[in-house]
Amino acid sequence: MKKAKKLLSLILVSILCLQYPIYTVSADTTINNIETNIEKGIEEQAPENVEIENVSVDITTQEVTVDASLDESSVNLDISLDPDTNYNQLTMTVNEDSADETYDVFFGSEEQKKLYDEALEKDNKLLSEIESTLPTEIINNTIELDDSDNIITETVEEQLTGNELEIDKLINNESFVISDVTTLENTPVILTNTQTNEDIVVESTDGVASWAFAIPIGIVLSKALISSLLYWGSAVVIGGVLGIALSKVSTDSRVRNKNYSHYKVVEWSGKLFSTGGISQKSAIARMAANGNVWSTTKAKAKTVASSASLLKKGKKTPIGPEKDKGKSGYYMHYHTNPRSKSKGHSFYGTPS
Repeated sequence: MKKAKKLLSLILVSILCLQYPIYTVSADTTINNIETNIEKGIEEQAPENVEIENVSVDITTQEVTVDASLDESSVNLDISLDPDTNYNQLTMTVNEDSADETYDVFFGSEEQKKLYDEALEKDNKLLSEIESTLPTEIINNTIELDDSDNIITETVEEQLTGNELEIDKLINNESFVISDVTTLENTPVILTNTQTNEDIVVESTDGVASWAFAIPIGIVLSKALISSLLYWGSAVVIGGVLGIALSKVSTDSRVRNKNYSHYKVVEWSGKLFSTGGISQKSAIARMAANGNVWSTTKAKAKTVASSASLLKKGKKTPIGPEKDKGKSGYYMHYHTNPRSKSKGHSFYGTPS
């Protein structure tokens, strides 16, 4: 049984590795063609004794699944974005012999993950403390939109003032940012079992024979998925975790989790990226801690800014909405009132 599983694993890794270059195609290649080519290639190149029952690739929703069986062994992998997780957006679920195992996928070294985990722990502690101080009236605060709101203009420097949360500080270190396919391929992958918290470290130079069954397939799929997003400028790996371009999140509801109206936002190289959905309570706490957030509507964004302002003992009516003067690709947003209460921004809408 174990030999059959390892053989199946190695065969599928070989197949998927052969298909990997399909992702790095010319810009005029349609997404449908890429998905079809990958699915067809996996099925056609599978040896006769390996049954490929189902292959599904959906780049738009960032999901890749594959079912395969060899003798009595079978495996199903599902690679997808999952903003519900507290740790990361990218998860890998392995369905093997009716037992599911889910892993958070981290791109980076063990040292980088250690620094990330420490920063995450500090941020979570700070945000939890802020959330615990939120009175009910602030949490339920709803601001009526005033049609007389004046749109104020500001400079680029004012709009993208850096955050002070620990994880956001890591972005200033170039070694924590992966924005191209080549760097991704040469980067280790760390899978964290969400049930046991155990890490599986796979160096880019490791041989597949040393990996657990199904793990190499998932890593190849994960890297192929992220590579496609990096190639089209739709994502960046920040501090080891995936950030989806806010321009994609804000304009395509299919990449948003329907359970959330607010999203964490980080800035890198003059662009904004979303690293997952959060509750209204968490959005208020994040902005109060000098962080950036994006909301699905103007009213929700105004409520977050107003609540953060009240929490910092400012005025109920936030400053804004504002937009950058004479620039494209920037978002309408609100500030606390006075704005000195927080460096954070409450963004909404699509890039102008």
